[in-house]
Amino acid sequence: MDLWEMEMTSKVKALNHGAKKSTFADLLQPKSMDLSLLPIPAMRGDFPSIRIPEVGFLIGMERYKFNLIGRLDLMKVKLTIARTEAINKWNLTGNCQFIPLGKGYFTILLDNEADKLRIWGGGPWHIEGQLLPATMWTPNFDINKQKNTHAMVWVKFPGLGTKYWEEDVIMSMARTVGNPA
Repeated sequence: MDLWEMEMTSKVKALNHGAKKSTFADLLQPKSMDLSLLPIPAMRGDFPSIRIPEVGFLIGMERYKFNLIGRLDLMKVKLTIARTEAINKWNLTGNCQFIPLGKGYFTILLDNEADKLRIWGGGPWHIEGQLLPATMWTPNFDINKQKNTHAMVWVKFPGLGTKYWEEDVIMSMARTVGNPA
């Protein structure tokens, strides 16, 4: 069973509240697969060489082509709550699942281009008081290589006289602490 099947199973369980729920053991039951169709393991020098079946790789690339990557502080909000709130805000036409990747990152699995563009081009999206950044998915996305280069902050200028309440003046002041984009 791959991640897609596990996520779809959780979605079906969420929709069928009264139905008999599968156990974790049920989800891990082996599926019938002809092992003779898998590539034969090989060695390259002293190291095992892994050959990825091209068909499976292409199916995975096709499945994730409408994906986005999101990130939240999941210590402050549960992923299921974030997903419910986000789906309510996005008003999507197709299916949407959140698949956790670790370190607060998750895949936003979508099944059509229109929903992907609605999320990516819309916003900013706020979930439970947190900004939800949505970035384009890439095949080699690695949570361990991500660097936070931007942070949204709120800057106050207490006692600022009204004579300074012009956009260019305020943006000049904001620029001293960062990028006021």
